[in-house]
Amino acid sequence: AGGPTCFPGNGEVTEEECCSYNFELGAVPRNKVHSRFGRDKAPKVVIYHLEKAGGSVAKAFWRAASFRPIVLVREPDTIRDEFLEGRYFRVGTIREPCSYYLSLYQYGRSREAGHWLARDLAHRGFRDRFYGGEKRPEQFRDFLLHILGDMPAAKQDVGCGYMSLRVWTQLIMRTLGQELNRRVCDERECEVPPVPLGDFARLISEDLKRQCHQDFVHSHVLTGFDCWLHMERSQDEFRECVERFVGEGGLVNQGWESKIDSLSTTVLRHPV
Repeated sequence: AGGPTCFPGNGEVTEEECCSYNFELGAVPRNKVHSRFGRDKAPKVVIYHLEKAGGSVAKAFWRAASFRPIVLVREPDTIRDEFLEGRYFRVGTIREPCSYYLSLYQYGRSREAGHWLARDLAHRGFRDRFYGGEKRPEQFRDFLLHILGDMPAAKQDVGCGYMSLRVWTQLIMRTLGQELNRRVCDERECEVPPVPLGDFARLISEDLKRQCHQDFVHSHVLTGFDCWLHMERSQDEFRECVERFVGEGGLVNQGWESKIDSLSTTVLRHPV
């Protein structure tokens, strides 16, 4: 649902305990198991890169495992209709929501390396509120409540949180994101449209957030992905994904397992 139930650093719970809570019930897509391809037809690979969810790791792993080119749905993009068709082997990246929000917050501290959400918030005058002065747990709480659209606590369990809304507008309700971007950018100059990387949750009504939650439960788009790589388990899940890819007729490099082991010592050393 996306509502905060605890905040790391407040002296009451540890970060590990905080992140053991399920912050967004919708954001747990399941891997599919049935085959769609014959062994005489190698599928094309498309990777959906959710920002701050290990997309760079997924790309590095895949390029080490297979010589075939990949199609990338980048962080600001929506998936194209053709990538949802049967000839593609679809791989998505996802992350435990508490870890995701912590990463968004911490990465936004850097003026040089910060993501578009942080720049959007700074442009609108919120930087000092969330990052100014000494570090305080209240700043993370305020940041989290703000990007959730200042949703009242009583309603935080009926709709999607920020991460789920990103996935929803990129993969399922794609026309909504495009419509919101046109509307907002007609009213003010947009360096980058707000959906899906900016401060956009407050633009989406409570009814639509409820629809988002229902779509996570029932949409065939998410269950149509062949693999979901959770950042916290990306290496193990990638191995399972490659096995599924081979089972679907995919072609991989000889000795790809050792290449993944070698890569893991570098790309997984400093997760953010």
